[in-house]
Amino acid sequence: MTRRNKGVAEITGLCAFCLALACPSYGQRGTPGPNPNTPVTSTMRSGPEHDIAHFRSLDCKIVGVDTDYGTIAVEDKKGNKMQFVINKKTRLKADKETELADKKKFELADFKNGQKVTVTFQLGDKIATEVKLRRSEG
Repeated sequence: MTRRNKGVAEITGLCAFCLALACPSYGQRGTPGPNPNTPVTSTMRSGPEHDIAHFRSLDCKIVGVDTDYGTIAVEDKKGNKMQFVINKKTRLKADKETELADKKKFELADFKNGQKVTVTFQLGDKIATEVKLRRSEG
C-alpha cells in the first residue's frame, strides 16, 4: 500500500468509527420530550392546593335556586346573570346578622331569591367553591 492510500484508509476508517459512535445515539433520540427547564402547568382541578389567583369572588344577588339540579343563578351589580353548580365540596356559609347566622349546617334550599351572596369559583368553570350569604345593607 502506498503512503497516500494508507492515509486515505486511515481517514476513511476514522470517519466510519465516528459514524458508528453517533448512529446509535441518533437512533435512540426519538421524539423530543418536555423541556425539564419549563415549568409544568395544569388546567385540571385537583383540590384546595390550587393557587388562590385562579379563583374569583363575585358579590351578587340570588335570582334562582334549583335544588333538583344543584344550581344557583345569580345576578351581579351590572345585571350580568350567571349560573353555578353547587356540589358536595361547595362550602355554604352565612355572615353574622343574617337570617341563617344561627344555623350550623346549610343546604342549598336554605338560600332564597333576592338574598345577597358572595360566590367564589374557579376561573374557567362554573362550579362554586363557596356561597356565603351576606348581610343586607340598610
